Amino acid sequence: MAAAARLLAKNGLSVSLDDVAAAAGVGSATLYRRFSSRDELASDVLGQQMAEYVARTEAELARSQDDPWGALTSYTHFVVERQIADRAFAEVLSSPGLGTAAFREDLDRTYRDLQAIVQNALDAKVV
Repeated sequence: MAAAARLLAKNGLSVSLDDVAAAAGVGSATLYRRFSSRDELASDVLGQQMAEYVARTEAELARSQDDPWGALTSYTHFVVERQIADRAFAEVLSSPGLGTAAFREDLDRTYRDLQAIVQNALDAKVV
């Protein structure tokens, strides 16, 4: 999983299972027994990041009620830093058709929350 995370972060979702197996020092068959596809592997690797992304979005939405500018800027920095650090995660965020159905649901929810964060900033006239 650590090798997959490194390769996905560096190279994005185009990483092959064979490349991951080589980086992990295991045979390809070992990886194919555990993961039926690259998407399945990427979903497992990116699952924790997606959970953190959802939690951060919800926290910044709550914060935007009292501190709309702080929430908007903090959230923006968080998302940009994540996209710089992990190419695969950036690809999932910028391409809603990628990833599992659960990822797409999370992305839809976070997008709605982001719209509310921006609206709170607009309503407070800080943007």
